[in-house]
Amino acid sequence: LLKFYSEKYAASNQLNLEKILKIWQQLKSQVLQLEPPQSFTQHTELIENILLHLEKTASINGLAHELDIDSVESMAVMRNLPLLTETLGQARGLGTLIASQKNKSLINSVKINYLLIQCEKIVEDSLEILSHNEAKEYQLCYQSVKVFLALLKAEIVSKQVIDIDSKEYFEQASDAIDQAFSLVNILVKKSIQSLS
Repeated sequence: LLKFYSEKYAASNQLNLEKILKIWQQLKSQVLQLEPPQSFTQHTELIENILLHLEKTASINGLAHELDIDSVESMAVMRNLPLLTETLGQARGLGTLIASQKNKSLINSVKINYLLIQCEKIVEDSLEILSHNEAKEYQLCYQSVKVFLALLKAEIVSKQVIDIDSKEYFEQASDAIDQAFSLVNILVKKSIQSLS
């Protein structure tokens, strides 16, 4: 039975690696010709496949069972943080443009609203898992992202005439992104320590 599952896993693992390599090679060959939304989608797909592969490998090899509950939750958050930072980055760029122009077109209004909804969903699906954690790094990230999303909603999404300073908006967004990147670094280090 062990031999059967080992062979089945090895074949599945090889297929996953080939899929990841194919996506990477395709992206690498086309990256300069892609529009930013296409590039974002393809990079996100690649990252998602890599993270899922790593998680599956850890699970099959029993590594996930050796981690404490905070580490398992941290892995769930790490899966979503790259998407969150990318979406926050897009909201920062578009929101800064809107704030500097002091108004928004219908297209930009739809785009920024979509980005807000995406960010809120990611926070709900991942960061709120860790909001109970009293550790400083979790709270800094959670609070910074929540503050930025509230600002985005109140000052950009909900208004037609924009009066927030573009520099202030950019700085708030950058703080949320920086906190998310810091949390990724901390979670990766904790996961490595858990496996040691």
